[in-house]
Amino acid sequence: MAMAEVNLKIRTAIITSVYRKTCLLRRTTLEQFNSGEIINYMSSDTDRITNFCPSFHSIWSLPVQVIVTLYLLYLQIGLAFLAGLIFAIILMPINRIIANKIGE
Repeated sequence: MAMAEVNLKIRTAIITSVYRKTCLLRRTTLEQFNSGEIINYMSSDTDRITNFCPSFHSIWSLPVQVIVTLYLLYLQIGLAFLAGLIFAIILMPINRIIANKIGE
């Protein structure tokens, strides 16, 4: 919930900044862009910037989640969790190969 609020505030600030900048531009400069490009800057491009926030949050939180999960799994089943961990590590390159084949 808090992340959505921060995301909305960032999006609003960026759209407002682009709008104010657009209002301050001279008419000759504005004629270089059509209205669709300006609207694109105000919507699509701001979405890309605001989508960076959750991605950045995931960069630090995902490793912590994995470590905590592995620890809790160790507490539940002991060293047997290593078999699942090794299997998951082995599957990573296989998944990459399959994803590359699908991408082609």
